[in-house]
Amino acid sequence: MKKNATHGWRGKILRVDLSDSDVREEELSIELMQHYIGGAGINARLLYYLTHKNHEADPLVPESPLIFGCGPVVGIAFPCATRYTVTAN
Repeated sequence: MKKNATHGWRGKILRVDLSDSDVREEELSIELMQHYIGGAGINARLLYYLTHKNHEADPLVPESPLIFGCGPVVGIAFPCATRYTVTAN
């Protein structure tokens, strides 16, 4: 097995800032892939990273994150593999 095997994950995060029309592609960390199963787990952790300093922020402001995530089996012939999660505060 490869040292950095992603085991089904594409290994990418796409960050889109609609206010600035900015799109960035980032690597999904090995820590997230190893410790959080599925899109819901990674989405919850990313939401925590983005909001833990201001957990009482208004969720309806433009700066509030909206995270779309897919699990590692999306795109294969597996029951319920086409599911995705949307996470917000």
